[in-house]
This record gives sequence, C-alpha cells and structure tokens, in this order.
Amino acid sequence: RKDYDMYFLKMFAASMGSFIIIVIIAIFFFVLILAGVSQETIDVKSHSLLTIKLSGEFKQFKPSNEFKELLGLEEKSTTLHDVKFGLEKAADDDRIDGVVLKLNGAAFGFADLHELREAIFKFKLSGKPVYAYLESVTLKEYLLAISADSVYATKEGFIYLKPLSMGMTYYKDLLKNIGVEADFVGVGKFKSAPESYMRSEPSEYDRLQRTHLLYGLQASADSILTQTLQLNSAELKQIYQTSLIEMDSAVAQGLIGQSLYWDEFQKKRFNRLENYKSIGLKTYLDEEADASTAKNTLAIIYAEGAIMPGDDSNSPTFGETMGADRVIRNLRAAAKNKSIKGIILRLNSPGGSATASDELWREIILAKQSKPVF
Repeated sequence: RKDYDMYFLKMFAASMGSFIIIVIIAIFFFVLILAGVSQETIDVKSHSLLTIKLSGEFKQFKPSNEFKELLGLEEKSTTLHDVKFGLEKAADDDRIDGVVLKLNGAAFGFADLHELREAIFKFKLSGKPVYAYLESVTLKEYLLAISADSVYATKEGFIYLKPLSMGMTYYKDLLKNIGVEADFVGVGKFKSAPESYMRSEPSEYDRLQRTHLLYGLQASADSILTQTLQLNSAELKQIYQTSLIEMDSAVAQGLIGQSLYWDEFQKKRFNRLENYKSIGLKTYLDEEADASTAKNTLAIIYAEGAIMPGDDSNSPTFGETMGADRVIRNLRAAAKNKSIKGIILRLNSPGGSATASDELWREIILAKQSKPVF
C-alpha cells in the first residue's frame, strides 16, 4: 500500500510538472501570436494634429516592456523623452499641421516645465500652431499651456493659481515618543537630508537654501505670467488671491481663449486646418522609422531616481530608484560603439548610495577616455 501511494504521488507530481510546463509554453506562444497580430500599420493622415496628453506621473524616460504591454500590465505614461522627440519629428513632418496639448493633473517639476516650454517654442519655429486644452490644472501646467498659441478648456474644470509654498515633515518628536533616537553622519552645513529625523524644525542653513530656491522658482513663474499675459504686479496679485478660478471666469479674465467641451474642440475649425484629424503621441512615435543607421550619433542615457546598487527598481522606501549597474552597462555599451560620437548623461536624482555613486563616477571617467561625456 505504501509503495502504491509513493508511486501515485510521483506520477501526480510528474503530471503537474508537465501541465505547468505546457501552460507556460502555451502562454509564450500566445504572446508571440498576439504580438504578431498587434503589429498594425500606422497611417498618419495628411493635415493631422499631433495630440499630446499629459496627466499623472511624468518621468524623463521610461523603458518599454513589450511583454507587460501585451498583457495590459504596462502603464502607458508620457515621458519628457517622448514629448521632445515627438515635437522634433512633427516639426519636419508635412502630414502634421499642428499640435494639441491636453493637460489634466500632470506631475512635472520646474526643470521639466522649462524644457517642455523650450521644446514647444522650437516646434513653433516651423510655423505650425500649438493649441492647449485644459481640464483641471495647477500653476505649472498653466505655465506650460500659455506657451501655446491658443488656450482652450473644458467647461467644468478649473485653474488653480496659487503662489508656491514648501513644507517639510519632522519626525524627531515622534521617534522620541517610541524611544528611538536618529543618528546620522552629516557633511556640510547645507546637507539637510537627515534633519527630518534629527530636528523638530529646519536649521538656519536649510531654511536659507529652501527660501532661496522657493523665491527663485516663484520669480520665474511670475515672469512667465506677467510677460505672456501682459499683467502688472497688482493684476498678478489679484489672480493669486482668487487662487481657484473657474473656466468661465478664466475666459473673462483673459487667462484662456474659450471654454468648450472636448468634442466641440475636436470639431472646431482652426484657421487653415480644415478638419480635425488626431494622432496620439505614442502611436506617432511607433510609426516605422527610417531603417538606415546614422554613422554619427549621440547616446542619451537617462539616470533618474535615488542611486542604488543593481538595476532600476521601485522601492517602497526610496520610490523609483536608479540602478547603478544598469547605467554602467549603458555607459560601457555607448563607449564601445564606434557609431556613437558622444554621450549625454541626463541626471535627475536626489542622491543615494555613496558606493554606487562612486562606481558611476569611475565609469564616467573611463567613458571619457574614448569620447566626450556631457
């Protein structure tokens, strides 16, 4: 009886193992078939408007994961890389008559804002118009919107224009209540990262640097608003005091051109644009590119997030992290590639591991021995 039970268990285990392998193989082939079916020809019609939707998370660059995309697990977020290259391509594309920026709660910083505005101004040199369509936006999104030729908005949205502010959370008293005392080694008076755990309020030096940063950003925002909208300081102050502005009021104040629903916007005839034909940014960038390979190119390596050993990851503690190993691989590959004449390393990081940072520094020094690194 015991031998029979053992035999049964062995056969059952073998059968289950075979079944799991068959399921995995079936899923693999299903994905391959799905990938083949999904490769549709992209047809960009003449007199099209390139529609760029900015909403939610906004990163400089996000590598695509085709497997996740096919299974519907990949979040399709627009990146700074996508917008800049889409605008650059559309400027020279005779099929594209203009661009529509559709904004609703996009989370980008001031550095991204200025780079996006610069890309839009560069596109406008082609003579093609840019239209902005707003749903519910805050100061930074509005500053981007007014770089367009015309600004429209949905009827029930709002514009939240409030002067910038900055806040910090301090945990010293909380930790004290549970019997914990934070102990950090700090270098330099303005190195304030550990202060959240060691103090109950900002130090003199941290308050000073944050105040300078905040005033600088506010001055930049005020300059854009006053110059673009032709406001004096009193008028700008009044707008800030109102803060939350409904779209009808925004039209009356000259902050936007017209309030209308999205379908009305789509049907609207714009000057020389006879019909509204839209193509999304992702679709436009996925269009079959020229197969020829340029002999003289620049490699752009994106390094975003807290610097950590290993590959890129999403940490519950540090959020999106930059994997030093991944950036090092990119640097080495670019340095060895003879068709690449230079490397642009785009850094957007609050810092991180000293060891991983030192390894990155060393790899940059080595890459500079074969070609320039910017």
